[in-house]
Amino acid sequence: MKLWNLSNMTDCNLRKAFSWFLANAAFGLAPLIFLWLINPILSRHEASPAILELIRGGIILFVCCALMGAAVIDIVQSRTKFGRLAFFTFNVSPFVLLGAICLLYLLIILGHVDEKVFTSFSGFYIFTIAFTVFYCTLAKYILFYNEHP
Repeated sequence: MKLWNLSNMTDCNLRKAFSWFLANAAFGLAPLIFLWLINPILSRHEASPAILELIRGGIILFVCCALMGAAVIDIVQSRTKFGRLAFFTFNVSPFVLLGAICLLYLLIILGHVDEKVFTSFSGFYIFTIAFTVFYCTLAKYILFYNEHP
């Protein structure tokens, strides 16, 4: 099964996969995006503290988990057959990352880890976002490709 057409990176399935990711991410992050957009026009009531609180609260990580969950469900329901490495990549790795996020939240609550691990510029935060973009786009690309090669 040919999964990736390197000679044509503007493939329709890749565009559909990336569009799926962007649309779902925008919908999930809509409250944050809304506050960010209206913040400049608010004169007496600044939205910056609310924006920072949402980010510190993990809204971006929650959206990443939701997006990966949606992609995992699509993969499971498609009954696509994978080899061992691909099976781990598409069916296990999102749960490993989800487990790491949950464990870090627990360790923060227990006081063993500084909450700065979830700041918007931490290495873990950037890794989670990058992994989510890559995972979801690739997973949806494969599913779209299997539907319409």
